[in-house]
Amino acid sequence: MTLIKLVIFCLCIVSSFSILVRRLHDINKPGWLLIAGMVFPPFLIILMFMLLFPGTDGANKYGRDPKSLPYWYLR
Repeated sequence: MTLIKLVIFCLCIVSSFSILVRRLHDINKPGWLLIAGMVFPPFLIILMFMLLFPGTDGANKYGRDPKSLPYWYLR
C-alpha cells in the first residue's frame, strides 16, 4: 500500500511541476524560476504572486497564445 501511495505522490509532483512551468511560460517567464523558488523560499512567495498575473496577449517566446486557438483544439 505504501508503494502505491509513493507512486501516486510522485505522479502528482511531476504533474504539478509541469503545470507550473506551463503557467510561467504563459506569463513569458522561464521555467527555472520554479527551481529558484524551491532553493530560496522567500522567492517562492514572489513567485506565487507572479502566477496570479494574466498571461501575455498573443504569442510570446514560448509559443502561441492558447486562448487564440479554436475551442475544439483544446479538448
